[in-house]
Amino acid sequence: MSETSDSAAPDEKRALLQVAMQKRAKRWAAARGGLVTLLTSLEEEWPHAFAVPAGQLGGAGVPRPWVPSGTSDREVVRAYKRASFFLHPDRLAAAGRDTSVVVEAEEVLKVLTEAHADRSGWLTDAASGAQRSPPAAAARAAAEGFAARAAAAAAASAS
Repeated sequence: MSETSDSAAPDEKRALLQVAMQKRAKRWAAARGGLVTLLTSLEEEWPHAFAVPAGQLGGAGVPRPWVPSGTSDREVVRAYKRASFFLHPDRLAAAGRDTSVVVEAEEVLKVLTEAHADRSGWLTDAASGAQRSPPAAAARAAAEGFAARAAAAAAASAS
């Protein structure tokens, strides 16, 4: 009888952890928004899963491979793939990480995969519900607006 209860205990623990982590991961996704904001907040929100890789990378000033360096599709996909690599449950289990960390990583990876599938929402900010402008696009729009205002002012002063 103890053999059955011993094998059932880890399964029960895992099931309880899954329920708890799934709820937390869903709340995190709803609060943050699209894929870019999720990737940016990974280490802050899920420190247990990222303690080892972050420690291997070094201090706070070192760029994190799971944080996109920009908002181009290529940069976002690269960061998503790196996050998936670091969060892969089989990789964490093989490294001897605790069951709670493995389950946490599974649930976070599920949320990231859902966000990755919704390409139109990659830049969505949950706080405003609006698409965030990529930095380059925002700078270009500001420059175009400045050029248009300068041309209008020049035309007004010429007449």
